[in-house]
Amino acid sequence: DVGTAIVADPDRNVVVALSYQHELIIEEGTVFAGAGLNFNVGLVRLDKDGAVVWANEFGGTGAEELIGLGLDEKSNTYVTGVFSETATFGGADLVSGGGHDIVLASYGADGSHLWSRAFSGPSFDQALDLEVQGDGVYLTGRFKEGLDFGSTSFTSTANGYDVFVGHFATKDGEPVWVHA
Repeated sequence: DVGTAIVADPDRNVVVALSYQHELIIEEGTVFAGAGLNFNVGLVRLDKDGAVVWANEFGGTGAEELIGLGLDEKSNTYVTGVFSETATFGGADLVSGGGHDIVLASYGADGSHLWSRAFSGPSFDQALDLEVQGDGVYLTGRFKEGLDFGSTSFTSTANGYDVFVGHFATKDGEPVWVHA
């Protein structure tokens, strides 16, 4: 079990991203079930005194990890990370294109799922951090072989990883622009 990211709002409330195997007890009565040998993930919002406000668990048939977190001025949470095979992050199932793929998702101040999107390629794709400013989520990471953002696709250099950076809309995760 590991805390992989944390973000705080101006009132000192925090959201923590977790990766875990088997079972994880958040507090009495709140247990994340786990997936055996694969890692599942969760988000937990704590108030300034450390009390759990909400807790959401996510997972699928492969492994997941949440790496980047951000909050907007309305206390909506934005998260990025990786997943393999098939996973859900509160909405429809996301299906990997091969290896590990990128998830970008958003949750309301109450923990409700707003949207989740997958960006995939045939090999190992990884989002490493995000920043939220105004109506934009800025995301960076790396990819090997290829990576598809819908209307924009990239191919990496032979046998190597390439870096990407992009601006995505806070309202739905739609790419505004992406560069590699």
